[in-house]
Amino acid sequence: LLMHQQASHPWTVATLGAQVGMSRASFAARFKELVGLPPLVYLQRWRILAAGRELRRGERTVASVAAEWGYSSETAFSTAFKRITGISPTQYRSAPLAPVTARPDDWPALPFRIPATVDEHAGSSDA
Repeated sequence: LLMHQQASHPWTVATLGAQVGMSRASFAARFKELVGLPPLVYLQRWRILAAGRELRRGERTVASVAAEWGYSSETAFSTAFKRITGISPTQYRSAPLAPVTARPDDWPALPFRIPATVDEHAGSSDA
């Protein structure tokens, strides 16, 4: 998926649709039909999931992780992160791992598996 390979890119529904040869409206409708979420909602969740993995490694600052995943500021990232996870990035870094049943991989029944690591998707060429 383009969104997985280039998650920090400032995607819009129109640019995603254009990348796969569809109109904005057609792409949005088809994506939601297949994935169960609007494209940009899915993208934001993917970014937060991937950023959370980076935070758990504990080697980088919140600001550097935020910048890598396409956020213009640490504050914007922290706000989005808390809205999606329920806790701040700093709290998440040191929080116990969630039980398997609470993993974001369970977002509506996806027609594909969310990779276990961000690096696992580096070689994929799907849109």
